[in-house]
Amino acid sequence: MKKLKTILIIFLFFMVNNIIFAQNISIGLKNGINKSTVKAGDIGHNKVISIKGDNFGLIVNYKFSGLVFLLTGLDFEQKGFEFKQYYSPGYIGDGSYWGMYKLKYITIPLLANIEFGKSIKYYGYTGLYMSLLSNAENRTTVSIIGGHGILWTYDHSYDPTS
Repeated sequence: MKKLKTILIIFLFFMVNNIIFAQNISIGLKNGINKSTVKAGDIGHNKVISIKGDNFGLIVNYKFSGLVFLLTGLDFEQKGFEFKQYYSPGYIGDGSYWGMYKLKYITIPLLANIEFGKSIKYYGYTGLYMSLLSNAENRTTVSIIGGHGILWTYDHSYDPTS
């Protein structure tokens, strides 16, 4: 957490410094939706469902020339998925397991942006992203119907960051 605070302070210092001394800067907000793609193998009856997550942040665009910009910012992103598996009869009894993973990131992009076109503007981006995992959550539950119709339920949740 201390490392994250240091990065944020340096980032904010850079932004304030450029706002004071540069007139070629623009600042904005962004908001969107993330949807992760996760594929499951062909084992039993798998079902994987992507979780839609928020994506919002601050954008800082610094203009070097009429065509070239440097885009950076600070983003908060949520990603994850839910899963379900049903066991076939005769395979460890009847049963199933289900759960979810939710991941939250703080992302700092550093992108070069090239703009071209007169009446219709086109943009090209290239660059790097640095993401810091701020939170991870896993919940996994297993239920099995054994002999004599007895139902066993186990919680296999764990902290993915440890």
